[in-house]
Amino acid sequence: MNWKTGKNFVKTAAAVFLAATFAAPLGIHKSRLFAESMQQKKKRLKTKYRRRLQGKMHLQKLEKIVVFNRKPNLKNPDPKTIVTTILPGKTYYIVGFFSKTIGQTGGVPSLVFHDSNKKNDYRVRYVQPMYFSLREKKSLRRQLHYVFELFPNPKKVRYKSPIKYHPSMNIARFFSTLKDDTYDIKFVWGRNTAMATSPSIRFDMRNGGQKKMKDYYAQLVKKRLSVMRINLTGRECRDQRRKISNLRKIRKYGKIVHLALSKKRYSVRCPFPRRHRICYYRKVGYASMKRSDGKIELISMAFKKRVRERKWRFTNLQTSNRDLQFTAPVHKKIKPENLGRGYEISRKNARKCSLWH
Repeated sequence: MNWKTGKNFVKTAAAVFLAATFAAPLGIHKSRLFAESMQQKKKRLKTKYRRRLQGKMHLQKLEKIVVFNRKPNLKNPDPKTIVTTILPGKTYYIVGFFSKTIGQTGGVPSLVFHDSNKKNDYRVRYVQPMYFSLREKKSLRRQLHYVFELFPNPKKVRYKSPIKYHPSMNIARFFSTLKDDTYDIKFVWGRNTAMATSPSIRFDMRNGGQKKMKDYYAQLVKKRLSVMRINLTGRECRDQRRKISNLRKIRKYGKIVHLALSKKRYSVRCPFPRRHRICYYRKVGYASMKRSDGKIELISMAFKKRVRERKWRFTNLQTSNRDLQFTAPVHKKIKPENLGRGYEISRKNARKCSLWH
């Protein structure tokens, strides 16, 4: 043990001794210390982040999760819309009130929930990452709360990005595998750090809940198909198959309907001892491919060319079904619905582009 380690050990031991000596006689319990800590957090929020607070409920429910059955006005929410039971296919809003900004806690939180039934292990965690666009990123980092729309109405929802449907799709797909019964769970915002937690929430899957979840999931898949486009900007959307030297390798995945390349290219340097030189460039592209069954599949591809070459060479496919995938216990994952190599895209949108994030 060096002198620094010994010094830290003495400090820790002294702190434990003082707490044990004076806390009990003074009647200071853990709950009291926790309450004082929460009081300090509320005071800090009032002084430093007054404008970002969402009304009185933010302080009343600090570091808690509240579930609403209607889109809430967080400044003045209706208490009658707060629920503790979730029914399959109905729309709910899961709101977390945080004591730190989203930026201070490492970014947009994931929704984690535990199975709190006594017969199951509480340590079992289900994790669903949340969607955010690059435009939303700056404003989200300053927020002290987060709202997730669970099970949006397929007839009314108008998400521009197809990826934004994935969180509700994945959760619906998970619950569609369960039997018609009731399931008590606890929500947590934050994968590594718990930013907010909920009381026990009941998922009531009785009276045909499994079938309702399957039907709802199928509706969201159709809704996502209606907005699925190539993940590129409008300027990058023109067909560039003439710039590819080995189209024959691409055609084995189907008939090329449209092939577009990103404008961004990445330089790859030569191995030692020629690291100062660039050996080749890499680029990402997307191809709308018509399959033998008539469906059109949007496949992400990687391309490569040497410095002096004019045309790009197709090298490999890229996985495109990991966007916001749902992580379940025992290393099981629920990946977004796809056709095997990529997402299904309609004929109407097979040549259209729009960024997903």
